[in-house]
Amino acid sequence: MIGIEKYSDFMGLVPELETRKIIIVPHGSFVAYLSLDDHKKMRIPYFGNKAVLDWEASRELQRDWLLLLARPGLKLAAPSSRPAPEIDRPVIVKLYGAQGGKGYMFPA
Repeated sequence: MIGIEKYSDFMGLVPELETRKIIIVPHGSFVAYLSLDDHKKMRIPYFGNKAVLDWEASRELQRDWLLLLARPGLKLAAPSSRPAPEIDRPVIVKLYGAQGGKGYMFPA
């Protein structure tokens, strides 16, 4: 195991990691805090598919994907930066970005 102080230190380890022939198992924070460009230029193999990183990093692309799911009748709420007074039923609120994995809120 190799520890780093901050995510920005990671790219300096890439040559050593390539030599060790490691495989990265990405998690939400790793994907969020390392730049998308850095992810794409690394030659280190990933467990999973780097092609999904664009979707992971973009709420707009995620929304497009969800709209495809809506065609068969899945109801989707409009994106909002704050609760609106016209919400008249329970909703699930997910934080944007890496903070989104910390939990969900159920506003009253």
